[in-house]
Amino acid sequence: MATDHDKVAEVANRTAVRWRGPKTTPGMVAAQIAGRPADLAIVSSAGAVSYQRLDQLAGRVYDRLAAGAVTSGDIVAVAAGRGPAAAAALLGAWRAGATYLPLDPAQPTERLRYQLTDSRADALIGDGATIQRLAPAARVLVPTEEILSTSWPADAAHLASAAGERELDPESIAYIIYTSGSTGKPKAVQITHSSLANVLRHYSTVLEFGAGKKMLWLSTLAFDTSALELFVPLSCGGTAVVADDQAQTRPDRLVEIIGEFGADVVQATPTTWRMVAGLERVDLTGCWLLCGGEPLDGALARRLLATGARLINEYGLTETTIYSTIERVQQQTLAGDPTAGRPIANTAIAVLDEFGADCPVDVVGEVVIGGAGVGAGYLRRPDLTAERFIHHDRIGRAYRTGDLGRWSPDGRLILHGRMDRQVKVHGARVELDEVESVLQSHPCVQAAAVLLQQPGQLTEALAAFVVPRAEVTTQELWSHAARILPSYAMPSTIMLVEALPTSPNAKTDYAQLAALPQSDAASANQPVVADDLTDEVTAWLVAEWRDLLDNPSIHADSNLFLSGGQSLLAISITAQVCQRYGLDLPTLAIFENPTPRGLAAAVKAHRERR
Repeated sequence: MATDHDKVAEVANRTAVRWRGPKTTPGMVAAQIAGRPADLAIVSSAGAVSYQRLDQLAGRVYDRLAAGAVTSGDIVAVAAGRGPAAAAALLGAWRAGATYLPLDPAQPTERLRYQLTDSRADALIGDGATIQRLAPAARVLVPTEEILSTSWPADAAHLASAAGERELDPESIAYIIYTSGSTGKPKAVQITHSSLANVLRHYSTVLEFGAGKKMLWLSTLAFDTSALELFVPLSCGGTAVVADDQAQTRPDRLVEIIGEFGADVVQATPTTWRMVAGLERVDLTGCWLLCGGEPLDGALARRLLATGARLINEYGLTETTIYSTIERVQQQTLAGDPTAGRPIANTAIAVLDEFGADCPVDVVGEVVIGGAGVGAGYLRRPDLTAERFIHHDRIGRAYRTGDLGRWSPDGRLILHGRMDRQVKVHGARVELDEVESVLQSHPCVQAAAVLLQQPGQLTEALAAFVVPRAEVTTQELWSHAARILPSYAMPSTIMLVEALPTSPNAKTDYAQLAALPQSDAASANQPVVADDLTDEVTAWLVAEWRDLLDNPSIHADSNLFLSGGQSLLAISITAQVCQRYGLDLPTLAIFENPTPRGLAAAVKAHRERR
């Protein structure tokens, strides 16, 4: 006799769809290039690029890669900001039959070099400064300045007929992308063309996306959500609208861009949507808002729906191709917090107990995802692949997410946190074990413990507790970590302690750590010097940081991050600096110069180079 679970799971997992047309994303984009060459593919405040022009730029990349003997199975690293050059780089890599590896130039040099070395990338595409910073990291180097150069020899009118536009094997790898690793090193997830095409097809169907529609490209390239924001429009004949960096931290600018370009779809984390919801008189009538990366609460959902927008809650992991379940959130049916919804097309979910058996309805277990989105495993990590990618009798090849969840009686997935120490910081995935490992790699550190404070709030941040084995300052520890960790994984507080509290079974007691007083931690071991605020930029930064951090003791040599600041605030400050002084300062600048005096020097140096 069928149980309640069997009935619920059967209905929820009834997702089989046979898509018509090309079976890969490059094939879908090629069809749009051939069919609507004059339509706009990418627009931004800097200008617009048609499908024909994007085809020509991708042809340039393909030519350069082919000249360097880049071919099927090779890996092309792309370290670039959002825009036509990045889009052309991804399409050009696919034309060569290669796999692309997206990198964020704002991440620390040491981390980027690790990813290039670990992946054994054959080519690197990025601006000249990034290539110089990372070289020699690959045998083929392609500056984005050359891709966009007006002095390039006459472009052929490829119109998607270049040799590289042949339909690729759907089971070949479209991209690899690095995620935080619990062993202390990032790990590379491999995603096939068929997996990416399936999620794009599903979203374009749900959103009724097609020619004339516009989707905001807001995520940095190194987040897999960027692939959704770029390729949903390009695969359907629509337009990708490039958001400037200020839109990521200034809600007023984000809303302004949505209105200026008439964006039909915008994707962001709850952190970003909280900032938007805090504005007065926001009208987003008819716009689809996609919300993922961390839990969406009912209060925020109601505030977003009050703007007139249509709202979708999303859930998924990098290993299962961006998103695996979605829920259309509507005012009339919203009671409590939105659920994670039901599986997308050709996707199946199981909720398993510790013995691998299906949990009854409303009983919490580990969420396991199967179907078309399941990735090809971790690059050259057969041990970890075997541990996380499993076979399930009912849903086939599947990924053990480590997330806890349960089925609702009506077949929706309700999430209940994590089984391990993975956290989301403003939507970015962070393994706390990796942060601890990096701190413990410092020769003066005996032990370290890291936890997330104020989760779900705009002020959420990591706090680190370090047991030193020799004399060391928090500034030295922060600088050590900043050379390795991405900005969102950096602790905002580092406290030196004599020992880490332990539980009866001799493991670190994180609950006791969370209860430790930290009012003096921000200023511990930081140098206190007499301020020389005769420099206008330094004086302005000191005043701004005192106000933003509500800390009158901030001085010219205060480390922003050891004074309670976090990555979201750092990005916001960078945007303010750029706006005030008319500069295009990279976000990396504030992580390399985290004090008012240091950042002021960077501003002046940037001015002199202009």
